[in-house]
Amino acid sequence: MEHLDPTTLHPSMSDYVDRVGNVGPNESMVGYVPTHILAGMHGNETNREGIDRHKQRLLSGEGFENPVMVEFDPKRKVATLGEGNHRVEAARELGISHVPARVVRSRIDDDGSHANHSGGIAQPVEATSPWKGGMGEEYWPPHMHPRHLFGDDVR
Repeated sequence: MEHLDPTTLHPSMSDYVDRVGNVGPNESMVGYVPTHILAGMHGNETNREGIDRHKQRLLSGEGFENPVMVEFDPKRKVATLGEGNHRVEAARELGISHVPARVVRSRIDDDGSHANHSGGIAQPVEATSPWKGGMGEEYWPPHMHPRHLFGDDVR
């Protein structure tokens, strides 16, 4: 895998680089998603205190303790930011281009609510599953790499 440019990522994220890959049993399901894509999924309440707390962690070199979580509804082909809206906003304000993210399958209702969390604005994604089920239908595993939703924008 090509080495990522450290000037566009927070330095503490370098630990993830060699583990980002396919969704095989020994590979990470964490990918670097452009901050501007995730910022467009905001919907859960944020507050200045939470954003500033995460900005301080990023500025101090602590980085992200956990990747943000994107919830994806394969039936409706929509995704929302389930966890991490404060972290994404802090990264956006600091000019960090990509943040570590993971994707989980979820069910998001028409009103934007979903099984795992409430809030969040569901965004359409042009995702095509690389997996097929027993009858050839599209299959989505419970967890998948972010590049399966966001394509070439993910590192």
